[in-house]
Amino acid sequence: MKKSLLWGLGLALLVPSVALAGPKFSSSSSKSTAKEDYGPDKAFDGLLNTSWGEDAPGLGVEQWLEVDLGEDVTVKTLSIWGGNFDGREAWNGRSRVAEATITGWDGKGNEVFTKGVTLGDRFARKDTSLGETFRKLRVTIDEVHEGAIYADTHIAEIAFDLKEKPDPMWAAAIEKDIGRSSRTRDLPQQGEDLLQDAYDGCRDEEDYSKNFKFIGAHAAHGPEYRVAYVHKYVPVGHRLKLLQFNEDAVDLLGRLKDANAIKWLEIGAAGAIKATDREWLLESVGFFKAYQDLRRTPRSTVPNWGSEGMEKGAFMNRGEPIAISVDSLGNIWTADTGNNRVQRLTAAGTVDKVIGAPERGIAEEWFGDRGAPYATGSEAGTEAGQFTQPVHITVGNYDTVMVVDASMRVQVFDGEGTFKKEWQVDTPWRPNPGTGNGTPILTWLDDDFYLIVKDEVFIYDAEGTQKNRYTLEGGPVQAGVIAAGGKLLVRHVGSRELTEYKPEDGFRQGNWLRKGVPDDGSEDWDLATDEKDNVYVVTDAGNVFKWNKRGKFVTKIEAFENARDMPRIAVYDTIIYISARNEIHRIAQED
Repeated sequence: MKKSLLWGLGLALLVPSVALAGPKFSSSSSKSTAKEDYGPDKAFDGLLNTSWGEDAPGLGVEQWLEVDLGEDVTVKTLSIWGGNFDGREAWNGRSRVAEATITGWDGKGNEVFTKGVTLGDRFARKDTSLGETFRKLRVTIDEVHEGAIYADTHIAEIAFDLKEKPDPMWAAAIEKDIGRSSRTRDLPQQGEDLLQDAYDGCRDEEDYSKNFKFIGAHAAHGPEYRVAYVHKYVPVGHRLKLLQFNEDAVDLLGRLKDANAIKWLEIGAAGAIKATDREWLLESVGFFKAYQDLRRTPRSTVPNWGSEGMEKGAFMNRGEPIAISVDSLGNIWTADTGNNRVQRLTAAGTVDKVIGAPERGIAEEWFGDRGAPYATGSEAGTEAGQFTQPVHITVGNYDTVMVVDASMRVQVFDGEGTFKKEWQVDTPWRPNPGTGNGTPILTWLDDDFYLIVKDEVFIYDAEGTQKNRYTLEGGPVQAGVIAAGGKLLVRHVGSRELTEYKPEDGFRQGNWLRKGVPDDGSEDWDLATDEKDNVYVVTDAGNVFKWNKRGKFVTKIEAFENARDMPRIAVYDTIIYISARNEIHRIAQED
């Protein structure tokens, strides 16, 4: 028969109630509700899911809390959690301390120091070098980051010398006290049993909310019974050191896959002393958020021409450009980078073909590096027809589709999306995220495909046979296309020129334009051509420039009123297509 959770919590009550003879807590005001006490002692209890909250009108400027330690102590580093840290949602909803004044007095009442502290606005503690000896400490609120919902300002915890190892005598005293009585000797094992019982209760849907909260609190600060012992034997300012997160409970939360675990993991991460522990817990938060996204009911309809999301017809660029190309029928093919798939849109803006893993999933890598987990429309994969962040796409002769992904794997499909061939590009180079594609870039001429990688060009046929490989003397390439009657035109990084090369061997012909591309303050470009061999340049300043195949300037089109990061362009007949911000925009040219 399972032990009741309330019985387990009652074990903690066997610890004798201890009056704190030394420390005395006070504040200018403190908030109290029927469910929660936000007294000043809560800022020194070692628990981040409790906090002091002021209760004055307004945002709490000039409100203060104070502790009299009963004796002089020397503190090298002071740590402050300046907000309500009962999860990020609570932190954002209530006001946080932006700037504060720390004041200390000695045992004779003499002020020994005053120091201003800027806490910033991060869900993390602020460590401040102190190097002072004092008996009484006061923290006064000077400036506040206003909460999204509530005005009252909170301080969750104040700690001393957090990164220094705790005095081993504290842990020894706790263990000795626990082992002194037969009633408490088995508390550690009973705590483990109760944790497992709570997990089993959740799995069996028995008292789910109460059991889940028990596991969550255990994950955030360790066994509940231990809190009273820490308060009894560990001095104020050092308690959080002995109330760290519990890996076993974190593991159980992971097995339950309940997004309500996010709050408890965030509390544990905020209190973690080591940066590696904090990162691990926040990564776990990322998994839960990704899983939450994955389980969210998909939209029944997605706007034509896309929007952000995982559904069919939606895109997820995650800060990268969405490369596009058009086929002979006017369909638009997209490299949906964040969703690990390729989508084909009709001329009406609806998706009629998706290439990628059939199941949605959670991706843990981004451009070859382990990153924050995220939910994706197609699982990343290495099998035929699967992708690991497709970064560029082109549609060549006979509507042959070629795609390259972040692993530098090339795949070829026919015009209906049927897999034909794949190969790995012979280069150690890999694209970096966060700066736009630059390269790799795919373009084509006749039956050959040209893959630009940094400053190199690989020429392949549709079967993957490498026909040539050469280096462009102008350096790394940011944009490129074969156009204007079979010329390889590229924009080298940092240049405002379109440099012309012979595509078969890379012989440099010089600048294609006499005056270069007009300077509109842009940094990122993309190039495209049409069936008449006109050349188009789209810039992140929101403009499209057009030249005919002889290099004569035709027109400037203001595509967007505001700048667009990393736009990508394709042209069919008189329609210009531009991908930006997870949408594809259409611009009709005059005949």
